[in-house]
Amino acid sequence: MRVTPSKVLIASSQGASATIRRLLHEVPGCEIVAQAHEGNEVIRQVRSHLPLLVIFEHGSPNLDTVETIKELRNEAPGLKFLVLLNNETQFWTVLASRAEGYVVWPTTYLPAAVSTIANGGAWLGPLLTEYLLNGDGWNVLRSASASLSALPAILNVLSPREKEVLNLLVNGLTNQEIADSIQLSNGTIKVHVKNILNKLNVNSRAQAVALLTKIRTGNNQ
Repeated sequence: MRVTPSKVLIASSQGASATIRRLLHEVPGCEIVAQAHEGNEVIRQVRSHLPLLVIFEHGSPNLDTVETIKELRNEAPGLKFLVLLNNETQFWTVLASRAEGYVVWPTTYLPAAVSTIANGGAWLGPLLTEYLLNGDGWNVLRSASASLSALPAILNVLSPREKEVLNLLVNGLTNQEIADSIQLSNGTIKVHVKNILNKLNVNSRAQAVALLTKIRTGNNQ
């Protein structure tokens, strides 16, 4: 196993931290520099210890995984993240974090995940991979793929990012929620929305949503 020496910060409950520490001792070159139990403490410890990787136990009390990762990315752009999930369906609740790795916990694959991420890779644990490719998660991916690939010629005037924003508009997200979900600023989303309305020759978000809804249902009259 090729390993890049890694400074790791653990953001988890007391109950999980002992198991995480034990498994990380199996990773050559891995140094646990700190442990934190709530979001502000995680941020303080990152500033103090400058780790390469932060391991989050998603669902741990006092830890907002997505918001904390978002803030840390602004502070330390090179920082990497591994999110531990209680079950496969939690993947959708933290997808907006765009972490480098996700794994259903507890698992003995933690050393392999840390090593892969430390060496510049990405990691989905075997349970999560099975869920996404062969389990219920496949239906979610298939639905998303169908909604994007089914866009007809009228929407070809939109850029890939504008199509993504339009699909999120249809799902009822506000500008800020769209910005949070795709890691852009609110101002950038406002520009995308304005461009979408101009390109589709409609006057409001509601009209753009109505147009895409008609297209999806095949009602183009």
